[in-house]
Amino acid sequence: MASSNGVAHAVSLLRMHAQAALGVTPDQVEAFDARAASDVLAANYSPNRLAVLSSDGPLAMQWHRRPIGDLQVASLRFGVPVNLDQAPTSFLLVSTQLQGSATIHTPRGVYSGGGGLVMIDSLEDRINKAFSADSWRLHVQFPLAMIESAYVDFHGSAPDKPLRFDAMLQAGGSAQIRWIGFLNLLMTYMIGPEPAPDARTIEFLQQSALFTLMHAIQGDNGNGFAPQPFTPRHVKRAEGFIRGNLRQDIKLAEIANAAGVSVRSLSEGFQRAFQQSPMQYVKGLRLDGVRNELLRSESDRLVSEIAESWGFNHLGRFSEQYRLRFGELPSKTPRG
Repeated sequence: MASSNGVAHAVSLLRMHAQAALGVTPDQVEAFDARAASDVLAANYSPNRLAVLSSDGPLAMQWHRRPIGDLQVASLRFGVPVNLDQAPTSFLLVSTQLQGSATIHTPRGVYSGGGGLVMIDSLEDRINKAFSADSWRLHVQFPLAMIESAYVDFHGSAPDKPLRFDAMLQAGGSAQIRWIGFLNLLMTYMIGPEPAPDARTIEFLQQSALFTLMHAIQGDNGNGFAPQPFTPRHVKRAEGFIRGNLRQDIKLAEIANAAGVSVRSLSEGFQRAFQQSPMQYVKGLRLDGVRNELLRSESDRLVSEIAESWGFNHLGRFSEQYRLRFGELPSKTPRG
């Protein structure tokens, strides 16, 4: 494990390098309202819903991007606390928190952290992200073809199933410190008035990005950048039943029956796949459903009405669960 001081120092250097490399770029956009900012993110990443979480000041999104061969490198700030509900991307996006904090909700868990947090966006699931007012993130975008080609190089054959990845590099682990170290190297090649890197340098940087990411992860969990173990079929059957009946009064035994396994096997499968019980998984999806409906609803619709439609009958308990998941009470979630 890397020391916290070592990670903090590497992130401090990265902030300076990123400001020098991406402070002014040919491809940059500013947006001053949520709709315009959401449109920019949709055009460059994936469809989304963006909500400002505070009235303390105006949104002032700054998005700066530069290509390095087939990689796209960008920085993103919002200037105010925001919530971003984002559809899956069609490429692999690795995001590193340079400043401020982020909380990421995925079907497989909740992840949060400050400077140095490294996240890998899902290729399959919607994810919900909350950023602090001072959040500043550095993105590196990999085409899927590049990732799949690297998989063949590492494993000798093409993947027979879609690749899936852990959502976060372990804080203080070798994956995190190696990735941040690589980003510092990458930024130095992007700084200054010198001519753009030539083809040989670009190829070196692209291969270094792939090599660093794959071997850093191998150093932490022994798997390399291999696909995650696939969700067992009975867990997938349970997921389908849950999503199809999410507003109903679902019982654990009913989920197990739909999956064709015992309650014990179902619970063990969910613990391995999602690190939570089936009913915790149900509750998380319902809370996400309430939040998404609140973000789309008019302000005159009662929170209790929406919560009850998603199966929450005890408003006080629901409000506390909502606050723990999203960092705010449902009454504070911006509407429509």
